Amino acid sequence: MKFPNAYAGVKKIFTAEILSLIAAFSGILTVVFTYFLSKTVVDEEVVSDGAAAVSLGGAAIFALATAVLGIIAFILTIIGSKKASADEPGFKIVFNLILVGIAVSVAGGILSSALKDNTVNNIVSIASDAIDLAVTIYIIQAIRNLAVKLGDAEMDKKGNNLYKLIVLVYSIVVIARLITTFTGSKAGTIVAGIFGITAGVLEIVKYVLYLIYLNKAKKMLA
Repeated sequence: MKFPNAYAGVKKIFTAEILSLIAAFSGILTVVFTYFLSKTVVDEEVVSDGAAAVSLGGAAIFALATAVLGIIAFILTIIGSKKASADEPGFKIVFNLILVGIAVSVAGGILSSALKDNTVNNIVSIASDAIDLAVTIYIIQAIRNLAVKLGDAEMDKKGNNLYKLIVLVYSIVVIARLITTFTGSKAGTIVAGIFGITAGVLEIVKYVLYLIYLNKAKKMLA
């Protein structure tokens, strides 16, 4: 194994992404149980105690699971990028970006609470999305750097294709947001919705390909 630190780091990042995926499904189930909970209450009266208890319990369990898995995944990404940076400097950028993301979130939360302005929340959300995008791109680029060092042209090419897909998805998301923000017409809303759905489908494809790429990176570094 020529890059043991990179292998260990990428392995942790891959595990983090798997946990994030599970957390996403858990979040969906939280919404589902919350929806059913709302259906058990009509005019502030509980229609079915049993159904309400099951819905409340399910929502609480999956909400907790979502939060815990998200935190673990975040910590693993930090540890993984720090570990991998010992073999590939590109991961150092990833580590620094994550720290910047933490600072932005904390500062945004403080400002939002102090100013009580939703605009700050929107700005922080956009900034956080941009940082998350940068983290993903730099992880891919760092793996491509390792692939070049190992003479694996296929992994380098796949990383480049994945990078292009990520940029495409992000561009569509930005267009959808701009249309929603500056167009109040019904036609504009429909167009924004189409862009949003397209971005959502491509986001799923991108995420699956990203997981596959990380898994292949582990094998390449093993």
